[in-house]
Amino acid sequence: MLTKINTNIDVFAQNFMTAKKAYTLNSSMEASACAAAFIGQTEPVNIEALKWAKKHVRHSGGFLSTLGYGNASQVVAAVVAKDPNPEVALSRIAEIHHALDKKFMNSDYLVLAAVIIYQNCMPSEYDAVIARTREIYKLLHSDHPMITGREDLANCALMAISSIDPKALAVRCEEDFQALRKYFHHKNKVQFLACVTSVFDGTSPEKGGGR
Repeated sequence: MLTKINTNIDVFAQNFMTAKKAYTLNSSMEASACAAAFIGQTEPVNIEALKWAKKHVRHSGGFLSTLGYGNASQVVAAVVAKDPNPEVALSRIAEIHHALDKKFMNSDYLVLAAVIIYQNCMPSEYDAVIARTREIYKLLHSDHPMITGREDLANCALMAISSIDPKALAVRCEEDFQALRKYFHHKNKVQFLACVTSVFDGTSPEKGGGR
């Protein structure tokens, strides 16, 4: 385990420096986001592959599209750069993002949702998972209209790729929300955690720290 951790740290450091070279005008935080997308890889990314991805990601959407010009574009570039078929990867992420854009307001979180769906689904599953993402979002919004927003889209996509029925997920999410709010006071953070815990087995008291 220690060897794996040290490898991840070393590769992250190398990818951070590579991202800084590829994104010379961007901040260290953005380079860190890019490097973080490679966590789990045992070899650092090739800078030419990252530069190619950066260039083509920028031209993958319109000027107002967050896919090419938003804060999450570095993550897309990282995912594309490490893919054995970068052209196909970019094309499919753009396809998913375009479909999501028809159902939600455009945002950086929509880009992250597209990446999550691309990395976890087959092309034949895209439409169904996107529809599930929308259904889950509407259910969450129905339960908590004041705190459910675009920042929940990535988690909705994460929930949508599970095999659990959307309505059952919403029930589990609400149960986990009530259990977790005993320990956390900021409702937006509680909902973020509840969305994640809803896809895992276990009772809500256990997820909330109870015994």
